[in-house]
Amino acid sequence: MPLPPKNCGLTCLIAGVIFLWLNHAAAAEKEYQALSLEDCLTIARKENPVLSASREKIQELVADYQAARSQFFPRLSLLSYYTRQPADRFVSGGLPPPNLFTKELSGAITGKQVLFSGLKNYQNTQAARKGTEAQKQEVQRTADEVAYTVTEAFYRLLEAKENLKVAEEALNQRREFAKLTEAFFQAGKVTHLDSFRAQSQVSEAEQAVAEARNAVILA
Repeated sequence: MPLPPKNCGLTCLIAGVIFLWLNHAAAAEKEYQALSLEDCLTIARKENPVLSASREKIQELVADYQAARSQFFPRLSLLSYYTRQPADRFVSGGLPPPNLFTKELSGAITGKQVLFSGLKNYQNTQAARKGTEAQKQEVQRTADEVAYTVTEAFYRLLEAKENLKVAEEALNQRREFAKLTEAFFQAGKVTHLDSFRAQSQVSEAEQAVAEARNAVILA
């Protein structure tokens, strides 16, 4: 049975609103992504400025080591020369110009090899190599410290969130108990002191929740 135009339009409007709401909820859920411990460690290793500076320092030391090693290899130099002269250029003495050359090309390769430098090159190479190894160890030590700090903070946050959950559950229980005690007091089954004690427990539970929330923020 077809729907009347008015009802059909209302149905389409409701369906459209529901469709948009579902898309918005799906997009929000897609944007939110809880990070695992491994994700946190990966981000910390990538974004930590100390580690980035240490890696750049390693590259500099490796370049110094390569430069020190290059002193052991021969140095080659290539020289070339090319010139052009006009064929009818003036010749001293006033004689008719003979068949003169018009192009001149020359080249030379020279080599230089250091045979002995008083162990200077060897010592420079060893110093550069040891400096590179020491910097690599420093990077590893820093990476271990970053991993330890991130892991400790990760589990501290999990613990703080769990404590907050427990505190909120305890607060809900204290509030329900306070309502029940107040009802009993109104019915004359308990004393005013019992009702006051139940309200005091609610206040203590609220304070515990506030402290737990602060712990989550500080974690």
